[in-house]
Amino acid sequence: MTWEKLKLILSIIYDLFFLLINIPWEIFKKFNPNKCKYKTGEQHEKDINEIAKTIANITKKNPNIEIVLDRQLGEGHSSRSTEYKKGKFRINISSLNSIIEINSKDKYVDVESLVTFEELCNETLKYNLLPCVIPEFKSITLGGAIQGIAIESSSFIYGSNGTIALVASARVQLIEATQWIHLKYIYYSKTSTFLESIQNTFDLRSHSTWIGDNQILDGIYFSNGNDNYNGIIAMSGGCVRSIPTKSSIYKENYFS
Repeated sequence: MTWEKLKLILSIIYDLFFLLINIPWEIFKKFNPNKCKYKTGEQHEKDINEIAKTIANITKKNPNIEIVLDRQLGEGHSSRSTEYKKGKFRINISSLNSIIEINSKDKYVDVESLVTFEELCNETLKYNLLPCVIPEFKSITLGGAIQGIAIESSSFIYGSNGTIALVASARVQLIEATQWIHLKYIYYSKTSTFLESIQNTFDLRSHSTWIGDNQILDGIYFSNGNDNYNGIIAMSGGCVRSIPTKSSIYKENYFS
């Protein structure tokens, strides 16, 4: 058995193992869906002031102290070691976990930093709206996405996030959407063909909706010693207003 085949088998076993141990948690989540909290703007200001007071008191005692976020193991998607936090003051911002306002008329949401995109999108979809840019992991928080750049499949239209500041809350632009997305996967053997297709197919001007055929674009380039397996798999698509009843879909069940 070659090393490449062995690695493939081991990776499958690894994935199956974590899939099996995750089944109870997935069942629990299915019957106990995440419900986002709401708070008033006044309560948000009170929570911010409490955090600010804590920082002011600790820096008054020790002006040279280093401050880091108090996040527990598993709260986040960073592969960076947490060793750098040892000996530093950990600031608790767990109170910043709520939506402040969804304005469906002006299409924006005021939301605190620890709200996950799963929680946020579940709430904005009640108004047939979604943020312009959504990370690929549903448990990524708003603050994590903004501070972590979050270049995603709709960024070719709307740009990306990014800041070096600590995000307490943000006003996020919303655009028209539905709960269903139709995706197309196309294989390109040459990069030049892929780029030519983008130029001919995608309108890079500003859009205002998730609905349509080419509202998102993503691609993965595969390369190894065998030219028969080299190339780009491109994914494109957008929200649809209804599920096609006569078209076959992938999987037996519908997934949004």
